[in-house]
Amino acid sequence: MTAAVHQGRGWAQPAPATASGPAPGVEAGPTLQDRLSWIGQQLGRVPGEQALHLIGLGLVTGVFRVIDAQGPWLWWLALCLSAWALRAYLHRRLCSGPDWENPAALLRWDGRHRALLLLQGALTGLACAMYQPLASGANQSTLLIVVFVCVAGAIPSLLHRLRLFAVYAGVTAGPLAVAVVLDTADADHLHLVGSLVLLLVLVAWLLGSHLALVRHLLLQKARVEGMRREMSEQAAHAQAARLAAEVANQAKTHLIAAASHDLRQPLLALNLYGLRLRARLCEPRDLEVLDGVARGVQALETMLSDLLDYARCEAGAVAPRLQPIRVDTLYRRLLPQVAPSAFDRGLRLAWRGGHHTLWGDPVMVERCLRNLILNAVHHTDSGGVLVGARLRGGEVLLQVWDSGCGLHPQEQARVFEDHYQVPSESAPLAHRRQPLHAATATETETATSADAPRQGTGLGLGIVRRFSHLMGARVGLRSSVGRGTVFELAFRAQAGSAA
Repeated sequence: MTAAVHQGRGWAQPAPATASGPAPGVEAGPTLQDRLSWIGQQLGRVPGEQALHLIGLGLVTGVFRVIDAQGPWLWWLALCLSAWALRAYLHRRLCSGPDWENPAALLRWDGRHRALLLLQGALTGLACAMYQPLASGANQSTLLIVVFVCVAGAIPSLLHRLRLFAVYAGVTAGPLAVAVVLDTADADHLHLVGSLVLLLVLVAWLLGSHLALVRHLLLQKARVEGMRREMSEQAAHAQAARLAAEVANQAKTHLIAAASHDLRQPLLALNLYGLRLRARLCEPRDLEVLDGVARGVQALETMLSDLLDYARCEAGAVAPRLQPIRVDTLYRRLLPQVAPSAFDRGLRLAWRGGHHTLWGDPVMVERCLRNLILNAVHHTDSGGVLVGARLRGGEVLLQVWDSGCGLHPQEQARVFEDHYQVPSESAPLAHRRQPLHAATATETETATSADAPRQGTGLGLGIVRRFSHLMGARVGLRSSVGRGTVFELAFRAQAGSAA
């Protein structure tokens, strides 16, 4: 990707570039937006140029007054000051008026500004050329310096208009340069010609430097535009891919959430068939195998419930129905669900504070408390688990205490994250109370027992966090390594709850 500066209709602009490069022999003029941009930049430079012209007028007037105190230069000065004042007036009126962003007004100001700039340059150049033969060496040098400083000062403003700059340089410095070259009778002729050449080289060097800088800036701008287009395309592709992934994920989540009832039915049927089968079996070994099957079904039901609850939360299909809940009623529903797991591990399960009443969704509160109790049972080797409710201020605190291994501080900060499980080296060994006939169990029966560590989805505490947030409850924990952990859910107390 290349860019170059060339002239087109009096303006300098980047050459048009296509996929195969610039079109040879084609010079497209600048767009209206380019012209307005350059005019806006020129508006900011006018005050500095005006100050430079005023200083130059003062120096030239001083030289003319030394040469001819009452000469015709007074009329020249009046014309120069009039052009200077008119230019300042037009600039101020445009910048302070309502049309400073109007393209038509900007273009009209630009035309008048160019005419006044050329008029100022022509007046200065012609007057200096007329008085140059009458001036002494020092005054001639002053005239040369003033004229070429005016030319050099116009480079930034007229850089995009090389033809206009050439005309301005010609009418401003041309007459004086011709007068210096032709005045061979002057004693300082060679000195003035050398100064003239030096000033011409200096102006040419400044112009070339500015053009090179513009080429570099245009090249960098083209590269940046190319990179911006590439990034925009990549961002569009990434956005499209993200939207497609979100649609697919939402469709999958909605499907799972909608099928949650149907997915739970086979497990319920297995439990019922297991209960009917237990009534028909008499051999202890057969009952042990059935217990192993029941534990496997229970573990599967727990994991499936976690996955379905997670899917329903992600799909936004869960809306809490807040109502008063008696804690003892909650305990009665949970006891048959969690007592077998505690019994298998030889743990005591205690319940306290059932007389309190809290404000929440019955299903969500039951799921949260069930997950916390099973989590406590899973991470406790010996001792027991205490489930309690207490009134503190205007809140009812549901707490689950265990005597397990406890959690390290870095684990406490992550336990409520989805799919996070305590590392295996931090988890306790799973010890289950052995049945009296365990010595007669076969190898297959032992494999179906619950001696192996419980494998879960890592979603249980994440669901607790989500459900508690939906109900407006707070969830937290306190833990000490080697001494156990307490999880806590804070609900708004129902009015009239027992103290």
